[in-house]
Amino acid sequence: MASPQVQTDSTTRNARIPSSARVLETRRLVLRAYLPRDIDDIASMYGDSEVMAYTKLGRQSLEQVRPLLAQYVQAWQERDFGMRAVLLKPNLEFAGECGLFLLPGEEAALRYAFQRRFWGVGIAGEAVAATVDDAFEATSLAHVVSLVQTRNAASLSVMRKLEWEVVGTEMDGEVELLRFRRTRKEWAGTRSDKC
Repeated sequence: MASPQVQTDSTTRNARIPSSARVLETRRLVLRAYLPRDIDDIASMYGDSEVMAYTKLGRQSLEQVRPLLAQYVQAWQERDFGMRAVLLKPNLEFAGECGLFLLPGEEAALRYAFQRRFWGVGIAGEAVAATVDDAFEATSLAHVVSLVQTRNAASLSVMRKLEWEVVGTEMDGEVELLRFRRTRKEWAGTRSDKC
């Protein structure tokens, strides 16, 4: 089945967030489902090789980003979780993304990435905590995983600060990954008070 194409006409630029896509708000952030009008922001971030060095996707061109964004938009139509744009208050500037996607085998996995100018300011932990709180409050997921490259010190720090458990290692080609897991029971015991 072909991926839906992202349209950029006036109708889709004003597209509404699907009702299944809850808008999340933290002290500094607003997290909302991606919309077709986000194409320029996501393409800019995905086009930055330094940002994408820690993702399985790698650097992406605008033409590669179009079907990915269409998949992100479509995911909210099919299930009650997906990827979200992370917007920094008060001006709602696009800072990055955070959300859940399905791994092969239908396991929900956390993914996040931020534009370089927002690295090191603590918003990753804030976005992850809000995303995971929402996942366990609004879905029936028993657990969420996150695969983090062992060379990605910043993401390892986020996972440890939020007390995610390391449950194994795996290889993605030449890249070693730590597999973190957060269960509903663990989440209920700690919630997001760690960020």
